[in-house]
Amino acid sequence: MRDLDQGKKKGARPDIFRRGIILALVSGMCIGGANFSFSLTSSIRDLAVSHGLSIVASAIIMWPIFLSFAFIPYIIYMLYQMQKNKSWRLYGEKGSLKYQFYALLMAVFWLGSVTCYSISSHAMGPLGPVVGWPLFMSFVILTSSFWGFVSGEWRGGRARTLKKARLSIIILVLAVLVLAFAAHLR
Repeated sequence: MRDLDQGKKKGARPDIFRRGIILALVSGMCIGGANFSFSLTSSIRDLAVSHGLSIVASAIIMWPIFLSFAFIPYIIYMLYQMQKNKSWRLYGEKGSLKYQFYALLMAVFWLGSVTCYSISSHAMGPLGPVVGWPLFMSFVILTSSFWGFVSGEWRGGRARTLKKARLSIIILVLAVLVLAFAAHLR
């Protein structure tokens, strides 16, 4: 809706929108696989701690393996798109170093957030992956939404679109509060 408001997508077809919704739903279900990988490796984390590894290191011990396999489809798709769009040259353009730095900075922040999630989830005990993952994903969405508003990504959007975006954020914040309260009840 924001892109339509800003004139970025003229003549959007309903079938494209449907495919986008389906892709978003499938992606949402598949991202849970990362958390399953995390929660199913608790014995490896415990073994690592028993052999002297720190809590921080043991909390992220499974991520390199998981992320190596997750990287494969991403890199294949990226290489395909770069070849299709002939965008290799963009890496050498003047000013591109600044964006490469931003990409590195995002990677550091992302790794830091995954590490914080892993440590927190481990500290929460058996419910850590159950409560922690939805909280983590919610904070990812809230953080990216915040920076989207701050950076002007939403400028040019109609009032109706902005109202729906704000309502979605309010619902997500309420969901986080309910989840946090539910975790506290145990």
